[in-house]
Amino acid sequence: MRVTHRWFASEIRQGESRLANLPQEIFDLIMEHASALATKEGYPWPMSREDALKHRELLMEERMSFAIDATELYERGFVFHER
Repeated sequence: MRVTHRWFASEIRQGESRLANLPQEIFDLIMEHASALATKEGYPWPMSREDALKHRELLMEERMSFAIDATELYERGFVFHER
């Protein structure tokens, strides 16, 4: 694990996360995989609080538009015609 991520891993291990109880080898593999995936996707790892808040806002906007689309579909209903 890279030195820059040790503080992040340490915080997770001390918390009440399910990851805290994993064997160290498995935990390290998860941290390495998450880091590699985030880097590949262009996200900073670990994400700063400011970046996390921006990312959260984008996700909330995306979910809101999906919720509106789903509501419109439900309210329109379905019309079945016999031929």
